[in-house]
Amino acid sequence: MNIEQIKETPIWQLYEKGRNYHRRIGIYTDTDRNYRMYNGNQWEGAKLGDVEPVQKNFIKPIVKYKISVIHDNLYAINYSSQNFTNREFAKVSERYCEMLNRYAHRIWEQDKMDFKGRRITKDAAINDEGIIYVDFDEEEMKPINEIIKKNDIYYGNENDDDIQNQPYILLRKRMPVSNAIDFALSKGMSEADTEYIIGDNDTFEESGEAAKEELDNMVTLVYKLYKKDGTVHYSIATRWIEIVEDVDIGIKLYPIAHFNWEEKEGSARGEGEVRYIIPNQIEVNRTEMR
Repeated sequence: MNIEQIKETPIWQLYEKGRNYHRRIGIYTDTDRNYRMYNGNQWEGAKLGDVEPVQKNFIKPIVKYKISVIHDNLYAINYSSQNFTNREFAKVSERYCEMLNRYAHRIWEQDKMDFKGRRITKDAAINDEGIIYVDFDEEEMKPINEIIKKNDIYYGNENDDDIQNQPYILLRKRMPVSNAIDFALSKGMSEADTEYIIGDNDTFEESGEAAKEELDNMVTLVYKLYKKDGTVHYSIATRWIEIVEDVDIGIKLYPIAHFNWEEKEGSARGEGEVRYIIPNQIEVNRTEMR
């Protein structure tokens, strides 16, 4: 196989467009800085000589307090039949709602949704936006709620914070090449075509500095979600080959929820708690050092 003789997939070209935009507005570098400042690594890059860095990290307690206020009570899905006026049907619907509530409670517990809710709230507070992607396990017949990092989602319109208005949404996933090949084979790809699933070292876009060092030979998969004829379709591709092409999911809404900490005019990403108190934190640290 000569890598120079094959073309990049159309999905990858869209991904490159989104990646260039992210680099231009500083999403990748801002993400690393926001989490670094939250976690207490607040003297990164400073030349201090023999001086021991001193700091008073007030960013973390601010974020933790506000998250605890939001999640002071537990959340749950509740189906209700109270909006039906037909008494005969209301009795039937009430029974179905009880069954649905038990099912929803079981799925909520199994998928650890209380933890995931706190996690995306924390992501939004630190880095503007928390995202959950809902997949579906056809064998277990239940939804799978996956936390997506801000770095790994690319909107077709980065100026619109309404997810359902997006012309398309890209999701970036990293996985070992062996896992990607197994996944491709499960989706019907031939053994011969799996040679185009090639490992790479594209880790600059990873969320967090620790994620930029990988143990296994990894590859980037890009999921494209888009609406066509009133329903959501998806495709999956690596840089050099398409794994899944134009599958109709059969639903009308994108299976993605995002939580912006604060709205930001003209931006799909919102505004977090940490970004604009970083200068205050740096000045407090400098004062403490002096």
